[in-house]
Amino acid sequence: MSSRRLQLQAERTIGRRTLVRVVRSDLQAYEGIPLAIGRRWLVLALMGNAIDLDGFLAVPLDTITELQPTFLNRSFYVQALRRRRAVIPALPSLDLDTTPGLLRSAQAWFSLLVIEREVVNPGSCKIGKLVRASSRQCEFRLVTTAARWERKRFRCKTVDITSVQFGGQYENALADVAGALEPGWR
Repeated sequence: MSSRRLQLQAERTIGRRTLVRVVRSDLQAYEGIPLAIGRRWLVLALMGNAIDLDGFLAVPLDTITELQPTFLNRSFYVQALRRRRAVIPALPSLDLDTTPGLLRSAQAWFSLLVIEREVVNPGSCKIGKLVRASSRQCEFRLVTTAARWERKRFRCKTVDITSVQFGGQYENALADVAGALEPGWR
Protein backbone atom coordinates (compact mmCIF):
# COMPACT_ATOMS: atom_id res chain seq x y z
CA MET A 1 0.00 0.00 0.00
CA SER A 2 1.39 3.42 -0.89
CA SER A 3 2.21 5.70 2.02
CA ARG A 4 -0.22 8.38 0.79
CA ARG A 5 -3.06 5.86 0.42
CA LEU A 6 -2.32 4.45 3.89
CA GLN A 7 -2.29 7.99 5.32
CA LEU A 8 -5.71 8.74 3.80
CA GLN A 9 -7.22 5.44 4.94
CA ALA A 10 -5.85 5.91 8.47
CA GLU A 11 -7.23 9.45 8.64
CA ARG A 12 -10.69 8.18 7.63
CA THR A 13 -10.65 5.43 10.28
CA ILE A 14 -9.41 7.86 12.94
CA GLY A 15 -12.42 10.07 12.32
CA ARG A 16 -14.83 7.12 12.50
CA ARG A 17 -13.24 5.37 15.51
CA THR A 18 -13.36 2.05 13.62
CA LEU A 19 -11.91 -1.25 14.78
CA VAL A 20 -9.33 -2.38 12.19
CA ARG A 21 -6.65 -5.01 11.77
CA VAL A 22 -3.21 -3.56 11.10
CA VAL A 23 -1.36 -5.96 8.80
CA ARG A 24 2.41 -5.55 8.65
CA SER A 25 5.00 -7.08 6.35
CA ASP A 26 6.41 -10.20 8.04
CA LEU A 27 5.52 -8.82 11.49
CA GLN A 28 2.71 -9.40 13.98
CA ALA A 29 -0.73 -8.04 13.03
CA TYR A 30 -2.77 -6.13 15.61
CA GLU A 31 -6.40 -5.17 16.11
CA GLY A 32 -7.32 -1.79 17.47
CA ILE A 33 -8.86 1.60 16.87
CA PRO A 34 -6.59 4.11 15.11
CA LEU A 35 -6.40 7.33 17.13
CA ALA A 36 -3.56 9.40 15.65
CA ILE A 37 -1.09 9.41 12.78
CA GLY A 38 2.12 11.29 12.15
CA ARG A 39 4.82 11.21 9.51
CA ARG A 40 6.40 8.07 11.02
CA TRP A 41 3.97 6.41 13.47
CA LEU A 42 0.32 5.30 13.77
CA VAL A 43 -1.17 4.94 17.27
CA LEU A 44 -4.04 2.56 18.08
CA ALA A 45 -6.17 1.94 21.12
CA LEU A 46 -5.04 -1.69 21.31
CA MET A 47 -7.57 -4.49 21.58
CA GLY A 48 -6.14 -7.03 24.02
CA ASN A 49 -6.60 -10.79 24.23
CA ALA A 50 -9.45 -10.31 26.71
CA ILE A 51 -11.33 -8.37 24.00
CA ASP A 52 -10.97 -5.04 25.74
CA LEU A 53 -9.14 -1.84 24.92
CA ASP A 54 -5.84 -2.24 26.75
CA GLY A 55 -3.60 0.78 26.37
CA PHE A 56 -1.98 2.09 23.23
CA LEU A 57 0.20 0.67 20.47
CA ALA A 58 2.37 2.69 18.10
CA VAL A 59 3.55 1.07 14.86
CA PRO A 60 5.81 2.56 12.17
CA LEU A 61 3.93 3.44 9.01
CA ASP A 62 6.59 1.86 6.80
CA THR A 63 5.85 -1.58 8.31
CA ILE A 64 2.11 -1.44 7.57
CA THR A 65 0.96 -3.19 4.42
CA GLU A 66 -2.79 -2.88 5.00
CA LEU A 67 -5.44 -1.48 7.33
CA GLN A 68 -8.28 -3.98 7.16
CA PRO A 69 -11.69 -2.54 8.11
CA THR A 70 -13.19 -6.05 7.79
CA PHE A 71 -11.54 -9.22 9.05
CA LEU A 72 -12.39 -12.60 10.60
CA ASN A 73 -14.45 -12.26 13.82
CA ARG A 74 -14.58 -8.45 13.63
CA SER A 75 -18.34 -8.42 14.19
CA PHE A 76 -17.94 -10.52 17.35
CA TYR A 77 -15.17 -8.23 18.65
CA VAL A 78 -17.21 -5.08 18.03
CA GLN A 79 -20.29 -6.59 19.76
CA ALA A 80 -18.19 -7.71 22.74
CA LEU A 81 -16.57 -4.27 23.08
CA ARG A 82 -20.01 -2.62 22.96
CA ARG A 83 -21.59 -5.02 25.48
CA ARG A 84 -18.66 -4.47 27.83
CA ARG A 85 -19.06 -0.73 27.34
CA ALA A 86 -15.43 -0.40 26.35
CA VAL A 87 -14.32 3.20 26.42
CA ILE A 88 -11.82 4.47 23.89
CA PRO A 89 -9.02 5.89 26.05
CA ALA A 90 -8.01 9.52 25.63
CA LEU A 91 -4.68 9.79 23.87
CA PRO A 92 -2.44 12.62 25.05
CA SER A 93 -0.57 14.71 22.52
CA LEU A 94 2.36 12.69 21.17
CA ASP A 95 5.12 13.40 18.65
CA LEU A 96 4.46 10.82 15.93
CA ASP A 97 6.91 12.24 13.40
CA THR A 98 10.11 10.58 14.67
CA THR A 99 10.98 7.59 16.83
CA PRO A 100 12.90 9.61 19.47
CA GLY A 101 9.99 12.07 19.56
CA LEU A 102 7.46 9.27 20.10
CA LEU A 103 9.54 7.68 22.86
CA ARG A 104 10.09 10.98 24.70
CA SER A 105 6.49 12.14 24.46
CA ALA A 106 5.04 8.74 25.45
CA GLN A 107 7.44 8.52 28.40
CA ALA A 108 6.29 11.96 29.57
CA TRP A 109 2.73 10.61 29.97
CA PHE A 110 3.22 6.92 30.85
CA SER A 111 5.31 5.16 33.52
CA LEU A 112 6.71 2.36 31.35
CA LEU A 113 7.20 1.69 27.65
CA VAL A 114 7.09 -1.73 25.98
CA ILE A 115 9.59 -1.87 23.12
CA GLU A 116 9.51 -4.57 20.46
CA ARG A 117 12.29 -5.24 17.96
CA GLU A 118 10.58 -8.02 16.01
CA VAL A 119 13.16 -8.27 13.24
CA VAL A 120 16.18 -8.38 15.57
CA ASN A 121 14.58 -10.36 18.40
CA PRO A 122 11.23 -11.95 17.39
CA GLY A 123 8.80 -12.88 20.16
CA SER A 124 10.54 -10.77 22.77
CA CYS A 125 10.04 -7.31 24.20
CA LYS A 126 11.75 -4.97 26.65
CA ILE A 127 9.84 -2.99 29.28
CA GLY A 128 11.28 0.04 30.98
CA LYS A 129 11.82 3.77 31.22
CA LEU A 130 13.49 5.79 28.51
CA VAL A 131 16.80 7.28 29.62
CA ARG A 132 17.74 8.92 26.31
CA ALA A 133 16.91 8.71 22.65
CA SER A 134 18.60 9.96 19.52
CA SER A 135 18.05 9.29 15.84
CA ARG A 136 20.62 6.48 16.07
CA GLN A 137 20.32 4.89 19.51
CA CYS A 138 17.98 4.58 22.51
CA GLU A 139 18.79 3.74 26.09
CA PHE A 140 16.36 2.33 28.65
CA ARG A 141 16.34 1.34 32.29
CA LEU A 142 14.50 -2.00 32.25
CA VAL A 143 12.18 -3.61 34.74
CA THR A 144 11.97 -7.42 35.03
CA THR A 145 8.78 -9.50 34.98
CA ALA A 146 9.22 -9.71 38.77
CA ALA A 147 8.96 -5.87 38.93
CA ARG A 148 12.62 -5.39 39.83
CA TRP A 149 14.75 -2.69 38.22
CA GLU A 150 17.76 -3.99 36.33
CA ARG A 151 21.03 -2.24 37.12
CA LYS A 152 22.45 -2.43 33.62
CA ARG A 153 20.93 -0.13 31.03
CA PHE A 154 19.67 -1.53 27.73
CA ARG A 155 20.71 0.11 24.46
CA CYS A 156 19.33 -0.52 21.00
CA LYS A 157 19.35 1.03 17.57
CA THR A 158 16.41 3.35 17.09
CA VAL A 159 15.77 1.92 13.62
CA ASP A 160 15.27 -1.59 15.12
CA ILE A 161 12.14 -0.59 17.08
CA THR A 162 9.07 -2.10 15.39
CA SER A 163 6.39 -1.19 17.97
CA VAL A 164 5.92 0.73 21.21
CA GLN A 165 3.15 -0.02 23.71
CA PHE A 166 2.16 2.11 26.69
CA GLY A 167 -0.71 2.58 29.11
CA GLY A 168 -1.71 -1.11 29.16
CA GLN A 169 -2.77 -3.03 32.26
CA TYR A 170 0.36 -5.19 32.42
CA GLU A 171 2.90 -2.38 32.19
CA ASN A 172 0.82 -0.27 34.60
CA ALA A 173 0.85 -3.13 37.14
CA LEU A 174 4.62 -3.50 36.72
CA ALA A 175 5.03 0.24 37.29
CA ASP A 176 2.88 0.10 40.44
CA VAL A 177 4.87 -2.75 41.97
CA ALA A 178 8.33 -1.64 40.81
CA GLY A 179 7.65 1.98 41.71
CA ALA A 180 7.08 4.46 38.92
CA LEU A 181 9.85 6.69 40.20
CA GLU A 182 13.42 6.19 39.12
CA PRO A 183 15.27 3.65 41.26
CA GLY A 184 17.45 5.17 43.98
CA TRP A 185 20.72 4.17 42.32
CA ARG A 186 22.50 5.34 39.20
